[in-house]
Amino acid sequence: MIITEMLAFDRASVRQFDKVGRLQIERSNLSKANVCGYFGHEIPGAEALGLDPQKLYQLYRDPDELRKAVSTFNNIPVLCRHKPDYPGAPAREYRVGTTHANSEFDGTYLVNGMSIWDNSAIAGIETDEQREISSSYAYVADMTPGTTPDGEPYDGVMRNIVGNHVALVGDGRAGPDCLVMDSLPQELKRMKLSKKEVAVLTALGTYLAPRLAQDAAPKDLLRLMAQHKRPAAIASAVKTAYSERLAQDMDIEPAELAQLMESAEAVPELAGDDDTGLTDEPKAFDTDSPMESVLALLSGKVPDDVLEKIKSALAPATDEDPEIKEADVKPD
Repeated sequence: MIITEMLAFDRASVRQFDKVGRLQIERSNLSKANVCGYFGHEIPGAEALGLDPQKLYQLYRDPDELRKAVSTFNNIPVLCRHKPDYPGAPAREYRVGTTHANSEFDGTYLVNGMSIWDNSAIAGIETDEQREISSSYAYVADMTPGTTPDGEPYDGVMRNIVGNHVALVGDGRAGPDCLVMDSLPQELKRMKLSKKEVAVLTALGTYLAPRLAQDAAPKDLLRLMAQHKRPAAIASAVKTAYSERLAQDMDIEPAELAQLMESAEAVPELAGDDDTGLTDEPKAFDTDSPMESVLALLSGKVPDDVLEKIKSALAPATDEDPEIKEADVKPD
């Protein structure tokens, strides 16, 4: 089984054209050491491991495993879309280039250069229409739980990582940092927000609205919530994901943001909220009108001016992104 991981093109990457017009990219991030969520049915050998197909497991890309995998990302195909590429089943019609032969691991990112041979792919990169890289690789799942050096818990470790190809993709829904999967599994799309999750999403949107040069899409925030779960981990991921999209003189303080989310979760009326995951009969909470529900929930518990700020922060996102009705968050 091959999985995908998405990152943005390095803004500092050195790009130049060779004498025949190929685009040479000196350095780009291909993979990152972190913890990300996968459903059981997406994990290799899930049945033999006794995994629940519908449960979301947090898997760790250990720095040592990425360091060992460095050479497998040398000279692999760059494709214009995801398609497993093997000598016995080559994805010729989708090949637009190759990675270079100088992969390295810098302690956080696995990096390498790329050569792009196809004019349409080059145009997509140069115009930012294809501004993200999505790496695909195989691995062996070691379902031994643990905690990262930063204190983030995980359910298993990706071992024996082997690169297969790199795909050039459009605007990834998760912004400029690493994401597992370039499209959401249908199970996540069917999930409804619990009241606590809507409160956390509201806190995120309210905090980020005045700080970003461009609004954060709700589905981007939802994916970060699904992957990291704990307020401190979510705040750290938000800091990384949106650091290059801040308005002038603005900053994101992870500790402050984590405290805000924890406060949102602690509203007394949310006590006892069902966080068991997929439900056919959602709780009595209007997920078709999440903003109104949140405002009603917080009314009388926070100052009116704060409620107005929350309303302003959520209104554009609700209008622009109807997918918030069927949120892609896996509750704890």
